[in-house]
This record gives sequence, C-alpha cells and structure tokens, in this order.
Amino acid sequence: MAIVQVSSAASRDVYEAIDRLLDLTANRPVGMLMHTASENADRSVLLVDVWESDAAMDDFERERLFPALQAGGQGAAMQEPPTRHQTFNLVRG
Repeated sequence: MAIVQVSSAASRDVYEAIDRLLDLTANRPVGMLMHTASENADRSVLLVDVWESDAAMDDFERERLFPALQAGGQGAAMQEPPTRHQTFNLVRG
C-alpha cells in the first residue's frame, strides 16, 4: 500500500538548499513514486511525497534526508513533524 507524506519547510531557500544536496531528479530514491513542492502564501513550502511503502520512506530518511539536513545545517528545517497517510486509491499517470 502506498504512503503519502506531507511536510513543510520554513522557506523556499531552505528547501532549495536541501534539494541541491539530495538531487532527487538525478538520484531518485528507491521506492519514491512522486515528490512535489509548492510555495505557500506565507513563503513556507508544502512538500508532498508518495512512497511505495513505509520501509522505503524510512530508508530514504535514514540514509539520505537526515544526513543532508545535518550537512546543510538545516537540522530544524521542517516547520512541523511530517505526517504519513496510507492511501486507499492511487492513480498513476
């Protein structure tokens, strides 16, 4: 069952700094089905990811995301803890 994760970053600059370290476009994580980032009216960034499984998302966080946040000095980059939701319908394009 696919998992949706919703999270946020304090600003587009913060998001882009971490995005450069992760380079998701060229080095797509195993199990990631989709990633999107949108800027809110308050300039924070809304992130929505869809993963094949909790395990795939956990591996990415442990092996790439958390080390990138630390390396980029963005240990507290997220405004709130991410939330995970099990999907009951996923339509792929």
